[in-house]
Amino acid sequence: MSGSPSEAEVQAQWTAAVDILEVFRVHADGTQAAAAGKFDVLEQLLEGEYTPAGVANAIAAYRSGLSDLISPATVRTFLDPIIREYGKVIDTDGGGDTFGGGYATIDQILVAMYEFFVAQGTDTTVASREIVYGSPSAGGSNIGNGALSRLSVDENSYGLEATHVEKKHFRCRLDQNSGAQEEAEEWEFLGSRASQDSLLKGSTGSGTLFARTIKSRNAGGGGGEDGGSGSLLSNGSFSTFTTTTEEKFTGWEQSYSVMTASGVTSSATVYRSFPGEPTALSCELTVTGGSTNRITMKQTLANMNASQLRSDRPYFLRCMVKDGAVAAAGGNFIMRLGSQSTTLAAGDVTGSWQEVIIALNANCWFANFNEDPFDVEIEWTGGTGGSILIDDMIFCEMDLIDGTYWNLRMNNASPTPWLVDDVFSATESGGTIPTGKLQYYLFMAYGRYMPSTTGTPVITEP
Repeated sequence: MSGSPSEAEVQAQWTAAVDILEVFRVHADGTQAAAAGKFDVLEQLLEGEYTPAGVANAIAAYRSGLSDLISPATVRTFLDPIIREYGKVIDTDGGGDTFGGGYATIDQILVAMYEFFVAQGTDTTVASREIVYGSPSAGGSNIGNGALSRLSVDENSYGLEATHVEKKHFRCRLDQNSGAQEEAEEWEFLGSRASQDSLLKGSTGSGTLFARTIKSRNAGGGGGEDGGSGSLLSNGSFSTFTTTTEEKFTGWEQSYSVMTASGVTSSATVYRSFPGEPTALSCELTVTGGSTNRITMKQTLANMNASQLRSDRPYFLRCMVKDGAVAAAGGNFIMRLGSQSTTLAAGDVTGSWQEVIIALNANCWFANFNEDPFDVEIEWTGGTGGSILIDDMIFCEMDLIDGTYWNLRMNNASPTPWLVDDVFSATESGGTIPTGKLQYYLFMAYGRYMPSTTGTPVITEP
């Protein structure tokens, strides 16, 4: 056959192909390979001189054949041409410069498809896998008392559904006594047991597929992905301070309304130090009266430990704050990540260190906080008296692990460093078809996903 199918016709091709794959998978997984399935029944019966080895070999060969028929490579033989056809459909102006008609690779077309789905008046969606993303929980015997946080939505607030549904394990492997630096401990991630082949993949974990190490974050230099431990901010711990220049903290620009330069100074009261920090200091903002006071500290991208940000990554921003010698009164403490911000009433700042954080949601993504010019700011506006201490400010990429994003750091009011064998775990649930068939096969074959809904999707499930 030839011609130019409509978008609806390409969607029907996609649905029909997945239906073929899914009908076979249900039989192979549920009837043959499952516990108490046909393989298991026959294997339990094997005894004698010839059958234990001979039939076992036959079962292994037969299972291998079934596995091949549902493998990612086989799924791609069905879906690759359909995705290429979709690439032609979404080239809305015929010139290849709108959503992907000119893209050559399957991965490029899948990215363009996602963008096209979102750009419709009502987003084009597939059925969600309905994953319940597990919140990380600390081990009961942990010595360190920080936090592991997770981001499970993308820049459009759709679930990051290209992930295995499993119990995810995090374990401290190197501490300050065994090869890592204190405040930059090295942690191992390991998924749950994986299937031995392409059968039963929907009910098993990622195994060693995404095994990697991450480091606990701190306010030192660094901040990139793939094992970095620091922050993209320059002088995020406010340890480089001078009284002889207008800008008191290196890397930071300060501005005032009503207040004078005496409203910004350093303090020896700190949250913690970072590896190699020469002198541990914090930043102290002070006001002495009135209600129109505003003190702003700003760091532009030009002054950071990075010349550019990644447009395909979410970012993490936090600082630790507490009252100075005199409790803060009046107005709000505001932290800004580009165009996004979080606010803490000055009256809610306490005498103990507390974390101020940009909420882990769609606003953590570059597309939603980007601005011209880009900067990170802290501000106390409307203060009437007292002071606020700021320390340990971390701005970094989040760590990508099995399709979702993670951040490990200290945030307890009285931080205790991690030690080897401290652990976290996060247990997911849901995510098993028949819910989200189209989504599942995109994940299995390409590690991708499309905008999804738990309601009625635009593209009907097979």
